[in-house]
Amino acid sequence: MRYVFGECELDTERYELRRRGQVVALEPLALRVLAYFVQHPGQAVAKGDLFQAFWPGAAAESYKEYSLRNCLTKIRQAVGDAGTPRAVFDTVRRYGYRFTAEVTVLPSAPSPAGTGAPGAADDPVLPGVGPNAALQDAVVRCPQCQTPTLATWLFCMACGQALARACPQCGTRNDPTARFCGGCGHAVTAPTAPDLAPGPTVVSSII
Repeated sequence: MRYVFGECELDTERYELRRRGQVVALEPLALRVLAYFVQHPGQAVAKGDLFQAFWPGAAAESYKEYSLRNCLTKIRQAVGDAGTPRAVFDTVRRYGYRFTAEVTVLPSAPSPAGTGAPGAADDPVLPGVGPNAALQDAVVRCPQCQTPTLATWLFCMACGQALARACPQCGTRNDPTARFCGGCGHAVTAPTAPDLAPGPTVVSSII
């Protein structure tokens, strides 16, 4: 389905976000979070529900808070929700968030002949649907330091070791040494290790 709001359109079958007709790059996790919100417009969503759905293996509350804020910041940047008051997301004090933009639901556009659009056949709402859904709850060990790590992560949070390469075209996870995506054949580049400086241990405000 296609969910149209403001200047944006999210196609949950093509697994693609467009703004003013142009494709906007957004990581797979952020796309799944956005897909959940556009399918529940106007509803207040508790942070605890989001933690359970998208960060089920993370134990530290401060880490989940930080990850959620970071994810919503990326979504807001991608959809142009930088004004005051917010045009797309609203913070529900001491509870969670609400998707406030008006949403129009349309059928997905047919794929160009012979190309076959990547992505899930159904809407990627919660874990268990969409690219890499089988990995959502899986835990693997980092080959470098053996730290237990969620299989959906690209890097080990303990040592920065690359765990996978995410395809920029369809979001499929690939082996860290892969040159091309096993899901769509698109070229994948070597992942760049993130800054491992410790993030805030206490989150005192919500965006």
